[in-house]
Formats: sequence, structure tokens, C-alpha cells
Amino acid sequence: MHLAIERNELEVVNCLLSEGADITIKNGDGKTLLELAEECNHAEIIAVLQSSTSQAEWLPSEADRLASHNSQPVAANPSEVSAFHSNSHTTVAGKQTASTVLPPFSGKLKVDKQLKLSHNDFKQSIEKFYANKQLSPIDQLKATPPYPTPHVLAQFASMAYRDFKHAEPKPPDGWQLLTTASHFGIKNGYFGTAYWHPKHQQVVTAHRGTDIKNVGALVTDIKGVLFNNYVNQMSSASTFASEVTAVLQEIEQKKNVSFELYFTGHSLGGWLAQITTFTTEYLEEKSGVFLKKLIKQQEEKHTSNTVQGSHAIQKVGPALINPLTFQHIEDNADAFLKELQREEHEPVASSTVQDSHYITHSYHPHTVVFDSPGCETMLLQMKRTFYVRVGCCSINLQHLDITSYLSAPNCINTCNSHLGTVYRIFTDLSDMGWKEQHTSLYHLETHNMKKIEEAFDPERGKGKDDKGEPNIIEVVDWPVSAGLTGGAELNDFFKWAKHLNEYHPDVMDTVHSKVPKGFHPFHYQTKAYDKCTESLRIFTQEEREFLERYR
Repeated sequence: MHLAIERNELEVVNCLLSEGADITIKNGDGKTLLELAEECNHAEIIAVLQSSTSQAEWLPSEADRLASHNSQPVAANPSEVSAFHSNSHTTVAGKQTASTVLPPFSGKLKVDKQLKLSHNDFKQSIEKFYANKQLSPIDQLKATPPYPTPHVLAQFASMAYRDFKHAEPKPPDGWQLLTTASHFGIKNGYFGTAYWHPKHQQVVTAHRGTDIKNVGALVTDIKGVLFNNYVNQMSSASTFASEVTAVLQEIEQKKNVSFELYFTGHSLGGWLAQITTFTTEYLEEKSGVFLKKLIKQQEEKHTSNTVQGSHAIQKVGPALINPLTFQHIEDNADAFLKELQREEHEPVASSTVQDSHYITHSYHPHTVVFDSPGCETMLLQMKRTFYVRVGCCSINLQHLDITSYLSAPNCINTCNSHLGTVYRIFTDLSDMGWKEQHTSLYHLETHNMKKIEEAFDPERGKGKDDKGEPNIIEVVDWPVSAGLTGGAELNDFFKWAKHLNEYHPDVMDTVHSKVPKGFHPFHYQTKAYDKCTESLRIFTQEEREFLERYR
């Protein structure tokens, strides 16, 4: 709280106060919150703290409220007596009705309140489709096909660059536009799109990459991608993803429809897609900022009906059950099945006390990006910011399902290290002239989204192997151009890579002392692509634990 006051973070202060922060606490210098705000001359925060202080003067202490379980409380405002009695009763019965601490937050990643949607009522489009449908779990399994192909996702990433003001580009067969989102301020410049496939129950959110005419996008590239600082487009993209996810969760609860969520983008859009994968998986909106989600750790007895908050349940199929471990389910199979059957036929009881920090259901998004500048450094920084050090609420970046398709190494896709599964694709570079091969135009040519999209096109794609499949190899090592010495890695690559081999030099897997003459050690290594092998990242953490247990 003191740190938020020093930084003049009014929204963070309001958030902490709304969660019951102690306004009398002092810092190491013995200064209260109000004294620190007055010293910093933050007028808005001073007003908020003074208002909170005046309210706290007549509120009973925690001990008084606990004691009031057996006697009526004494309050300055008589109308508050019944409320005090009710609150103290739920405190005793439930032992704890609200968080005593807040999850970590950055204070920089905020909800973008100026984000504009082209279709504010896009939820109605989805609701209308499922209005008269009653889908069973079997129906949903039959309706959900394999993941959208890289070619389909590449089309969405490419379409994000189009001008939606004059005409909406035609999406792939079966897909419909839900809404676009934009914030064209000079310090922002964000644009994104959301599509859905009604029959397949899949939703794709695509973020636009860098538009050289967009000052905000260029600022994001420099400040965010190159120097790994929090930027406004991160807040806009996270807000858009959060709004789409909230709509899907609401419809899922009403209609028992399970959606699959995907993020994609090219270049800067791919960087933002990975950011929103993190925020969707681990964060939630609260009082204008993004906070770390907390998962209920202590299992509450099912017989306690006095306090039933949204934090006491998780969604499993069509039923809502207590957050039991796999061992508990195995040991109590009969009771578990009866619970499922009962709740399938009964409405969920309304909550007496709710704590929105405890989550009921969280999506595990699948992210496919194209020629991204790499996002591992930024994600590591976000992990350190939001990390919960004790308990199983911690953040594991290896659980994020991120797949990157990279063209030949260039100054964009070598900015930072890449996270997840990385593939090298071979775009058509046969039309590259002398300028494209020997000047900075090379970077634009190999980074071209149109060429990348064509590489996946089953009809127009030219980067095919002997069986007509896209020529893809898995990346083991990739040069990084960031940092003081990073440029040397990219320069070493170009020194030994040959255009005739599509910038794919032969690399010897051996020690430096045994490198044959004519070979040079540098950071570029690949291996054969096995399409029958899939990363475990496609599963949620709970699903992976299940597979580990029963393998």
C-alpha cells in the first residue's frame, strides 16, 4: 500500500482498500498511509484515505465483531447492527469469509477503460446460437474437431492487418467475426479481432502486428519488445482477451458449452498473443488492475452450507463440484458419483459470501504465433511480478501452450528468446533480388506475413517436402540479437548461412575442438519435425497431473 501511494497509483489504492487493507499500518519510517500521501502531495489519494479513515472511526474492531456472535454489536449507526451481526455469524461459521491478503500485482498492467469494441453485444450472437440447444458432453466431444490448422490461424494473423472500417475481410469457412477491439491513441495503437466457429465451439483472438504508420505500435516495439517494459498495448490486449473470456465463461455456465480458446498474431501481434496467454491463464481483473488468480487450497466440508462462495467450486463437465484431488475422488468414488448426479439435477445455490479472487473455471488457451520477436524475457519478468512463492498457486511458464513458427533468422524473430515449441518454416525466397539478399530489405522479406501464410496454404504453398506437406523443422537453438553481444550471434549466422540453402546452414553436433574445417560454431540448430508428437502443453495442469498419475 505504501509503495502504491508513493507511485500515485490511485486504482491500486482503491483496490487494496476495497479488499480491507489496514489503513492504520505504518512503514519503516513510522508514517501512516495518510501521512505518506500528504508528504507526496497526492491529492486524490489523500481524499480517498481521509474518507476511509472517517468510516473506520465508527466501525467495530475485528474482536468486537467476533464477540458479537453471542451478543448484539454496538455501532454508531443503529441501522448497521443487523449487518454486523450477519457478518460476524458468517465469519464464525465459515471461519474465514474473505482473503486476508491480496495476490501480487504489478500496478502497471491495468484494465484499458478506453478500449472500443466494434460489437459491444457480441455475447448475444453466441447466446442466440445456443438459445434452443441442449448439448450433452457427448455432443460436445463430437462437435469439437482437432485444433485449427496453422494455415487457418495464419489467415487470422494476416487478417488482423486489414482495414475493418470499410469492409470486413472474409474469414475461413465456418468462422464468424465476433468483434474487433481498438485503442488508437498516440501512445497505444492497439487493434485486435475475435472470431468464433459456432459448430466447433472454438474462439480465436488475433492481435495486430506493427503498422509502421502507427506511432503507438512503434513505441511498443521499442519500449516493450526491445527493452521489455510494460506498455499500453499489453493492457489493451489483456483487457480484450479478458472480456472475450468472461463472455465465454458466462455462456458456458448457462448452457454447459465448453469452448476452446486460441490466440494468434504475427510479429508484435505474436508477442501480444503470448502476453494474453499468460494473463488469461494466471491473472484476473479486479478494481481496474490485473491480479494473480488464487485457487482454493483448503477443502471445505460439503456439509457447511452457511458459507458457499464461488471460490468453493470448480467446473468439471456439466456439474459443479468441490475442488477435490484425484486421490480423494479415487477414495470416495461412490460419493463423488452421487454428488455429480445430484448437482446435474439441482441448480447451484446462490452464494452468501463470495470472494472473486478464488476462481471457478479458468481457460487454458492455445497460442500459435508467426515470426514473433520472442517473448520469454517479458514473460519471465511478469512471472517474477506475480509469482506466489509458497503453495501451488505459483506460475509455471512451461505450462503455457505456445507454438511459434519462424521464418529465416532476421532482426525481428531474433530479438528475444522464444518460449514453448518453436518451428522453422521455409517461405518462398526465390524472388529475392540482390538488394533483398544484401541489405536490410532481407529482414522485411523474410518477415513478410503474406509469404508465411502462403507457406501453409495447401494450394499455393511452395515450401513442401516430397509428400506435399509444408516443409517444417523443429528448432533446437536460435540466435538472439538482444543485448550488448547479441548482434554477434545474428552476424555469425549470416556469415555462414547461404541463400542457396534458404538460410539453413548445416550444423555439426559436436564439440568446438572437433569442428571440421569450413564449419563455424553459432546458435542455430534444428531437428526433424515429427507430426505424430504433440507437446504436453496442450493439456491443463490438472490434466497433466492426471496423465502422470495414470500413465
